[in-house]
Amino acid sequence: MRLKSQIWSAALLWAGFGQCFAAQRIEYERHVLPNGLTVILHSDDDPAMPPIAAVEIRYNVGSKHEEKGLTGLAHFFEHYMFRGNDLAKTVNHCGGNNNAFTSQDATHYVEMIPSDCLERVLEQEASRLCRLRQSINADGLKEERDVVKNEKKSREEQAYGTLYEEILRLVYPPEHPYHHEIIGSMEDLDSASIEAMKEFHGRFYNPNNAILAVAGRHDKTRTLDFIKDKFAACPAGQEAPKAKVPPFQKLGGRRERRVEDGRARLTHMAVAFSIPGRGHAHWLPLSVLSSILGGGRNTRLTKLHYEKKLVADLEVYTIGREETDLLIVEADLLPGATPEQVEREIRAELDKLVKDGIEPEEIEQILAGLHTHRLSALQEAASIASSLVSGQSNAGDPLDFEAQLERMKRMEARELQGAAAEYLNSDNSAVIIFTPKSR
Repeated sequence: MRLKSQIWSAALLWAGFGQCFAAQRIEYERHVLPNGLTVILHSDDDPAMPPIAAVEIRYNVGSKHEEKGLTGLAHFFEHYMFRGNDLAKTVNHCGGNNNAFTSQDATHYVEMIPSDCLERVLEQEASRLCRLRQSINADGLKEERDVVKNEKKSREEQAYGTLYEEILRLVYPPEHPYHHEIIGSMEDLDSASIEAMKEFHGRFYNPNNAILAVAGRHDKTRTLDFIKDKFAACPAGQEAPKAKVPPFQKLGGRRERRVEDGRARLTHMAVAFSIPGRGHAHWLPLSVLSSILGGGRNTRLTKLHYEKKLVADLEVYTIGREETDLLIVEADLLPGATPEQVEREIRAELDKLVKDGIEPEEIEQILAGLHTHRLSALQEAASIASSLVSGQSNAGDPLDFEAQLERMKRMEARELQGAAAEYLNSDNSAVIIFTPKSR
């Protein structure tokens, strides 16, 4: 799906990881350097595992931290952070791979490399953290602006490419920090001065606003000594300002927006429900509900494809944001099916769930599937590093999934039923419909 490919399923992140905890405890060390950098180290001592290491560094800066008139800076620096260093070249030369992504909440950089390249990669990560600000210049800004503009243009030229942007605009008012898309306004990027760019970077890209995790096959003591040596030159910054995110609110009524899309061949729709963020007690039940509704062939809403032949494809997922989140049902409609018909079917299934509840066997089946998925993912060092970073950032505990597991073990059908009744109703929904443009 167009949006799902950009988002990690929150239910998969926590449910499966937690269930495998009893069988495979993830051992780690956590250290805080004098400059405030949080370092989390996990080492796999199994000689049967390949000599692979993963590095993830999270900067606590996302699009929600941006000011009006300066949107898109967090995503822009996701790109700019590759300038003035040889990180990408080093990873490629080692035969590894790297990735970076920006959300509303944070920016992440991930490298997966052979273990004998680990120190070279860490040295490059330290270099860009310590020295990038001094290299920000007009030529570099112009080049990276062009890269971002091409990215935005490429997305807009895809069918349903503006779906997420439309959802955000429909759900959140203009003054809300989640209203604007992560990539931001090209006008804002063009007008941002070098001074504004440096000021933004200086506010957020500091060791005391970052979490660094290393997982896989490596010597923890040696790695820690190397990190201390290379990152010591990075001075701590002022405490980064907190984003001003309003308290969670339900939508207070059904909203709808229709968009004609000249590149679309099928009608595409998304029904988004406003739900609390990860720190709220209802978030975990809602993320499990997303899998009960659309997490496999035999789940509740997939009958719209397999039995009723109304949709060509359907997914249900949560985004996993911190303060306020979304649960989204997204589908491609088959010819002959109407958005009104599909929405009625979705609402009928939700009403049935609220009225009749959920059988324990249905919950057990879903959790077993999530467990299998996550157990497979945990064979990779990158997945372990990511989970440790997430636990630290979300709860101050790299093993926060243990608490999530205990909650899930105690989760009852009535808790899921209550969460569905509270949030998954027509008065708390935003419907986006993309239709092929008339020729």
